[in-house]
Amino acid sequence: MSTALSIIIVNWNVADLLLDAIQSIIDNPPSCGYEIIVVDNASTDDSISKLANRFPNVRIIANQKNEGFGKANNQGMQAAQGDYIILLNPDTKIIGNAIDTLLNGLKS
Repeated sequence: MSTALSIIIVNWNVADLLLDAIQSIIDNPPSCGYEIIVVDNASTDDSISKLANRFPNVRIIANQKNEGFGKANNQGMQAAQGDYIILLNPDTKIIGNAIDTLLNGLKS
């Protein structure tokens, strides 16, 4: 399945929220091919190692310093391979078919 959707999450020291957000995507996936990209802004709470251990298929961009929310989103978008992009905050949980509903709205 090709990558139709890139989901970009910027993280800074919220590992537990980040893991919950990603789990909610996996539990309620879109019906299209997708990728998850996490841009970490130099977290000091072991976010990267926790993420890599639990979700090895998530792409990680690890900044050496906090580049700020906007720049980090831009980094994720540059790396994205999907036709559509969702910028998702790490404190968000996907419920039901929310992603497909969003994509259907964009396509129409």
